[in-house]
Amino acid sequence: MPALSSRLDDFTRRSGLVGEAALPESVEVPADTADAVLRVYDEALSNVWRHAAARHVRVQLAPLPEGWALSVEDDGRGLGAASRDGMGMNNMRERSRAIGARFEVHGGAGGGTRRLLLVPGRDIEAMSTTPLKVLLVDDHAVVRQGLRAYLELQPGIEVCAEADSARQAAEQALRCQPDVALVDLVMPDEDGLQATRRIRSVSPRTRVLVLTSSLGLDDVQPAFDAGASGYQLKEIGGSELLDCLWRVARGERVLHPRLGASAPQPRTRMNPRPPPWPRSVRVNAKCCC
Repeated sequence: MPALSSRLDDFTRRSGLVGEAALPESVEVPADTADAVLRVYDEALSNVWRHAAARHVRVQLAPLPEGWALSVEDDGRGLGAASRDGMGMNNMRERSRAIGARFEVHGGAGGGTRRLLLVPGRDIEAMSTTPLKVLLVDDHAVVRQGLRAYLELQPGIEVCAEADSARQAAEQALRCQPDVALVDLVMPDEDGLQATRRIRSVSPRTRVLVLTSSLGLDDVQPAFDAGASGYQLKEIGGSELLDCLWRVARGERVLHPRLGASAPQPRTRMNPRPPPWPRSVRVNAKCCC
């Protein structure tokens, strides 16, 4: 939705705030809701300027299993009760309800504020709003820390555990039963293939997305044979990674475009029961700026 980016650019020029945007093209805003979404968006940006005393604002459009979320987040002083229930906030709630969506405010005094618009693909009550639980498996701590820092800022994502080996991956998968395990292929001792087998053996409901720097076609088929549901390269961007996580969680097969044309067809055994999609989004209210 190009209008989101252009409006943010205009807002930052007028306000002097530093803006950041994550607006993947893969998230489509239906034409019949676009006008109301833009009105809520404009009001949310105005709310940042009038009440937050912020220096930074971050806008994000993110997919959810049964819809999508638009968030406007600042690093300001937080909103008191009067600001949270003022005319502007109520207008945003009313506009959201008019299109069958939900508007929420997260954060409090002193901690920044996130304004969140949840727009369903069908019914607002059918949206998956409990976080997608993700297990990070990589022997490099800095990689795990970077992935965690990014994923925990996304609506609908929770990093439930980390592991630096195949053995630890199996232990953590058994403990927290993640929806998706994000697994590096190259690790010392037992590699990502063995980690995938171990994870699937102790938690069959968990789907594995291999995230690696290895472009070798000889690695792709063994990964799927070991039980992986997707194979991606570490060169992908954050929004692409989010899209892959949700797609794998829904039972889709994911393969990096550079591998798709010539890679062997994966023989994936999918769990016939998709992960449950309970009913409320836990949102990390900490500002990302």
